[in-house]
Amino acid sequence: MAAARQTALFARWGVPDTTLGRFEMVSLHMILALRRLSGRGEAAERLAGGLADLFFSETDRALRDLGVGDGRVPKTLKAMAEMFYGRAKAYGDAIGASDEAALAAALRRNVRPDGADWPQVQALARHALAVDSALAALTNEEIAAGGFVFPQPAAKEANP
Repeated sequence: MAAARQTALFARWGVPDTTLGRFEMVSLHMILALRRLSGRGEAAERLAGGLADLFFSETDRALRDLGVGDGRVPKTLKAMAEMFYGRAKAYGDAIGASDEAALAAALRRNVRPDGADWPQVQALARHALAVDSALAALTNEEIAAGGFVFPQPAAKEANP
């Protein structure tokens, strides 16, 4: 959560500081973490399952905090889960291919669907690829111990 709320993402890189913008950044960071844990053994899979459960329970809580009624929460949560898994596929494919342009295009489509000019998207894509590399260098034990801190967005990258 702390990584997804870094001020630079919003203030310098142009991610909208809205409910959707915050969801997009939490989703991106969750996707990076889940991607690292996927296929890395039983313990990593259990950790990934716990993270995914926590993500969706926190999303449920956030919806309720925003005033979404009890009757609408399941339907809204289902739609958000579909959004999340669609992003996981698009981002994962681009990251797996080390394709910065494809990742930037997917981020632009999802984070700024308004079509606004967003030159900082390239910096966000580079940052996501760097985070993926940093996570790949860790052992399962290091991740499970909670010692990993997501890198800060590079200041020089913030303003293209």
